[in-house]
Amino acid sequence: MNGVGQLSGHQGEVVSIGACDRCILSGGSDGTVRLWDWPRGLRSVKCVFVGRRQPVSGVFSSEVEPHRLFVASDCVVREYDLRKEGVVLQEFRWKKSLSSSPEDEVNSLAVNEKGTYLASCDDAGDVAVLDLSGAAAESSRNPNAIRWKRMRKCHSNIVSSVVFRRGTDWELLSGSFDCTVLGWDFGRGKTTSMTDVNVAEDSTQVLNPPFVHKLCAENRRRGRVACALGSGDIVILDLGSSEPIVSRGSNVHLAAATTVAWGTDRLISGGIDSKLVLWKADPSSALEAVQTIRHGEKINDIVWKHDSYVYVASQSSTIGIYKPNE
Repeated sequence: MNGVGQLSGHQGEVVSIGACDRCILSGGSDGTVRLWDWPRGLRSVKCVFVGRRQPVSGVFSSEVEPHRLFVASDCVVREYDLRKEGVVLQEFRWKKSLSSSPEDEVNSLAVNEKGTYLASCDDAGDVAVLDLSGAAAESSRNPNAIRWKRMRKCHSNIVSSVVFRRGTDWELLSGSFDCTVLGWDFGRGKTTSMTDVNVAEDSTQVLNPPFVHKLCAENRRRGRVACALGSGDIVILDLGSSEPIVSRGSNVHLAAATTVAWGTDRLISGGIDSKLVLWKADPSSALEAVQTIRHGEKINDIVWKHDSYVYVASQSSTIGIYKPNE
């Protein structure tokens, strides 16, 4: 895995990163979201100003309608239309906070593969799902008529990450600082599974609780789910198995693993220790670290684009670009 470039434009730490069709999205502590069309250029092609002193904790774009940009900042989620001209794009038509109180920051966003539902989670331990269908969009002129469901206090601590599983209509996963991953049938608002990741056989990070920092679902139907943990471990879950924790990678990150992203039977993780770790994640074998490099700063988020380039958001104002070995 080799560094091949950097994207510069943010005026502060890059907090979150995501994919948008053939482009990359990034959210910064400077209160902006930037759209990048690399390798065609090293400068951002669009900049959305969210607000002063409003770090962008999550960015997400619909696979079906990539012009729909969803942004989490503080305790509010907004939608912007990337087809609109101008620096500040159209604000989301519903301006309702998804959190229980103004202090409960939204930590993560996810849109399902059909582009019909948006999920978010917050510091209060809540998970919320909004209906993005045409009917709900029409009703957005009346914010009180928007169809959404909140699962309150589902976790006993901060919910840090949400993700939809591919190939399922109603399956959502949430990960929390209570060291659990919950599976949801959000149509009924009921939990379908609970996995406690607070079991480590030989981890040296015994003083660091295995808070779930990030979930990432494999890009295949009912695929595996990777978890980045506060203990520094990387865990792979197979929720269709009688033993959901099918593999664990330990003793590579020296501090909390903050994020993880899938390639094809490979993973890349990043952590507070500034390490980027490339893992072999073949279903028939144990998780194996095959390469480790130092990025230079604490890593906040990663996106692996089409199994090609890896984009890294960190405490730096630049986005690192890496090319994993074949």
